[in-house]
Amino acid sequence: MLNTWLNEAAMRRKKASQCITPSKCLIPDTYNEKEFTMKATEVKRFEPLYQRHLKMLKLQGKSKSTIDSYSRSVRRVSSHFDCCPDRLTQEQLEDYFLQLVESHSWSTVKIDRLGLQFFWKHVLKIEWQWLNIVNPLYLP
Repeated sequence: MLNTWLNEAAMRRKKASQCITPSKCLIPDTYNEKEFTMKATEVKRFEPLYQRHLKMLKLQGKSKSTIDSYSRSVRRVSSHFDCCPDRLTQEQLEDYFLQLVESHSWSTVKIDRLGLQFFWKHVLKIEWQWLNIVNPLYLP
């Protein structure tokens, strides 16, 4: 499953390198154009967490489209930093969301915030003050 995702991510990056700007990109999920270079040790850390994320989404009764969206947000942040998201600091997440706000729609930003919030709460079992990063009440 993870190998399939890594291959898909590599194909999206290849296509994204042909985009002039993120807003004109044919692949809306692509936001970081660098190559995916997560080390094998990070992939080993990421895979069980990602599988647990999918399991928890199903156990919480999320719809297929929500599962797709929330899992995409975890893959996107992992791809952006080339590491397992459990190692990310609040400052890194703030920088990530700043770039995401500048390159994607507000609905994408909100979905990524909710997807990562779900990941932190149900997979990592860490409470996070997400309002300090992106407050959906103040999004234009």
